[in-house]
Amino acid sequence: MVVAIVVLALLLVGACIVIALYNGELTRWAAFLGQHPQESNTRLRTALPLPGSKKVVRAINGKLDESALRERQIREDEEDLIGGLAGLSHDIRTPLAGAKGYIQLARAEDDPQEIYRYLALAEKRMGSMQTLLDQLFDYLRAPAMVEVEEMEEQDIVPLLAAVLVGNYPIFEEKGWQCDVQLENASLYARVDKQAMKRVFENIISNTLKYGGGELVISVQNDTVEFRNNLATDSAIEAGEVFNRFYRGGDSREIPGAGLGLTIVKQLCDDMGLGVEVEVLNDRFILRLSTCIAH
Repeated sequence: MVVAIVVLALLLVGACIVIALYNGELTRWAAFLGQHPQESNTRLRTALPLPGSKKVVRAINGKLDESALRERQIREDEEDLIGGLAGLSHDIRTPLAGAKGYIQLARAEDDPQEIYRYLALAEKRMGSMQTLLDQLFDYLRAPAMVEVEEMEEQDIVPLLAAVLVGNYPIFEEKGWQCDVQLENASLYARVDKQAMKRVFENIISNTLKYGGGELVISVQNDTVEFRNNLATDSAIEAGEVFNRFYRGGDSREIPGAGLGLTIVKQLCDDMGLGVEVEVLNDRFILRLSTCIAH
């Protein structure tokens, strides 16, 4: 009986010691996490080889690593955005300064024809600035452009046709042909109608701004493919075209913020569509993939 009491007492003392050790470790871990700077690379370590403590510490350090990675990505994204906005600010100031200059020349001119010419040039510069601001606005509101409750299964070919008809005068002005090849007369997908039209509008607009010739559009299986020649002075990196503010080669001379295809990618992601770009033998190829409902 006495032996049993002694053994029980020793077990109780041992349990108290273990509890005290765990309490010390937990207190130390809590203090570490409470004082740990978000940017610090210091990681938690076990002071005592208590059962299960190494697994807990590894899990905590894993979460710290994930948090540090997210923080680094956020900083890099912010730096990229600031750099892009700085370049965009320069692109906006340039046509604005030009427009102001032409207006000043018009004020100092007596010849009506010269006044008209200067004002037309000023209007053109203001149009370039408006293009930049419109793209920036579209980019900022793109995350809210896809209305989930508005998404429904529908044929997207008529939406593409409507965008092409709207841009027909620009094709005529450039003297370009648009060859539409339909293996499938219909292509169904669950999309937001307005967002889908914006996707097609941006793709066609990008082609008209930066392309170098005839546009060929083919619809087959579950894919819409856009193919056109690159402009002779273009140096497009296929892996960069969806990045914010990207404009290849000498295309910075063309009005645009380099956000058109970025918006395309974001809207396609939001609607569950696939989009990819390939540059092959001086041809720019964009493929938009979706699922046919039947």
